[in-house]
Amino acid sequence: MPQDDAPLTLSEAARSSHLPRPVAPSTIFRWHRPGILAANGQRVRLRAERYGGRLYVRPSAIRDFATRLADADAAADAEVEARQVRPLSTPTPSEDDRHRRLATARDQLAQA
Repeated sequence: MPQDDAPLTLSEAARSSHLPRPVAPSTIFRWHRPGILAANGQRVRLRAERYGGRLYVRPSAIRDFATRLADADAAADAEVEARQVRPLSTPTPSEDDRHRRLATARDQLAQA
């Protein structure tokens, strides 16, 4: 096992350089225990190891967690994109067409 993938305590993981910014140790625990509900409804959990009653997280597990969460969200975005109905483009009537339709409507009203 490479030394850079050594287990970190939750406090060490919260302050580690493997995250974009520091978070609270309780955040790391929440990512592990209940996990995060991704946009596609899948629950993504951070893998942790228990040694002697303490939880430890490996940097590779943090990277894997972020990747799985991003993939789940991307899949949900792609699904939403596929379901969206795009409006049909209708040509804008010209000014002459508009006047012609108005004249026809007036004639029909006058005859009624």
